[in-house]
Amino acid sequence: MVLEVKEKGSLEAVPRIAVAVAVFASLAALPWGPKAAGGVAAGAGLGIASLLLLQSLVSRACKAKRPKRWLWALWVVKFPILCTLLYFLIGREWVSPVGFCVGVGVVPLVLVVSGLWPKREEA
Repeated sequence: MVLEVKEKGSLEAVPRIAVAVAVFASLAALPWGPKAAGGVAAGAGLGIASLLLLQSLVSRACKAKRPKRWLWALWVVKFPILCTLLYFLIGREWVSPVGFCVGVGVVPLVLVVSGLWPKREEA
């Protein structure tokens, strides 16, 4: 079964808006120190990268009649890479865990707000 997207939705703008919110949140976290600001930036970067990878994998899997093996391999390899990255960032105290949690929350916040925002009528 091949799924086609008939109309492009507001999800295309989510990564760009999330980057803007992440920059603002990182700058707002500077009074709590560079580790907090770095944590916000790292968490938001990880969330945005994960969203972009998920969008890419799902769109490619939906376009193919049968998803290719490298798509599944990339999906499986993503988790150990994510765990290793989290170990170095938080386990070695390179960034603040609280700032990281705030940064990871940027993408869900942007998704919820963009879903609640009314769609513009075109003239």
